[in-house]
Amino acid sequence: MGARTVVLVEGASDRLALEALAERLALNLDRVQIQDVGGVTNFRSFLLRYGPLGEGRRVAGLCDFPEWPIVLNALAASGVGSPLSFATLRDCGFFVCRADLEDELLAAVGAPTVLRIIEQHGDLPRFRSMQRQLPYRSLSLETQVRHLMTQKKIAYAPALIAALSLSRVPPPLADVLRYATAATRP
Repeated sequence: MGARTVVLVEGASDRLALEALAERLALNLDRVQIQDVGGVTNFRSFLLRYGPLGEGRRVAGLCDFPEWPIVLNALAASGVGSPLSFATLRDCGFFVCRADLEDELLAAVGAPTVLRIIEQHGDLPRFRSMQRQLPYRSLSLETQVRHLMTQKKIAYAPALIAALSLSRVPPPLADVLRYATAATRP
């Protein structure tokens, strides 16, 4: 039998992070499909495809904080629900990163760990060059590594999850996986 629950995410880095986290948490994703929608503006079409007006599957999702109003509108238009506020997103299985995925992971693993991952990926010379550039010189290490994380998020997402202490899993990631896998138990 196919996936009962579809978890919608904005992009490939979100999908890779959730898949890697599910593996680390030993969660069974056999009945869960994590779907990269190619940008938050596509949530509506995927909700129409998979939700109650389409295939009738249970849907969940993860989005960045600046994008939550778009997700609310998509949920209302797709028949999933008519949430009227940020607070009702969770009731529909949609969870919001405080800024974005990179912010959640940076806060969870810390800048020194991200710097080690940058080095492991062979990007340390590029990072050091960026640090010497005038616009980046006065920025904190956290802001500097976040800038490179954003540029290389597809490559770094699984590595950041691998470095993550399971006692520090970002709540939106844990919550969406918990919601999706709880919905699929026989």
